[in-house]
Amino acid sequence: MKDREIEEAEAFDAQIRERVNNGHIPDLRRSGRCEYFYNNVWRDQEFVKLYFGEVVEKVIDAAQKYLTKKGNIPKKILEVGCGPGHISLELARNHFDVVGLDLSSACIEVAKEVAAEDPWANERGGLSYLKADFLQHSGKYDIVLFTASLHHFPDCRLAVEHAKNLLNPDGIIIV
Repeated sequence: MKDREIEEAEAFDAQIRERVNNGHIPDLRRSGRCEYFYNNVWRDQEFVKLYFGEVVEKVIDAAQKYLTKKGNIPKKILEVGCGPGHISLELARNHFDVVGLDLSSACIEVAKEVAAEDPWANERGGLSYLKADFLQHSGKYDIVLFTASLHHFPDCRLAVEHAKNLLNPDGIIIV
């Protein structure tokens, strides 16, 4: 990793630790009210549902529109820059097999802890979280998802080209 990427990962490590220490639960269904946030959607469950719930619905809609009509049953999603894993977790709850990828070790630790406490774990698709550099990641996916993360790459074109290489035939990139 480059120095800039290390600094950014460390900043996200500090941010998620502070948030969790102040009552934040990065789970769309279990977040509850968190007074720590005064100007963030995470302060209230209804805002969380409105904002992040719409993101999840758009991914599901895109999968149905662009993949299912071609005879594919979309299953495998890579979420690039998953942070503490709330989008990946909810997509897994919607029966996708999801890999959440992030440079922040603390975010990945929190994501794994929240997933381990998930009351709906027995009903969801596969879910794993990896601390890794996206540009070094390999595998094949039906969807590569950038949720508020593409702008973190110094060369967005390179990131999109790499995402294309990770797609199964007829797979899609969602930004």
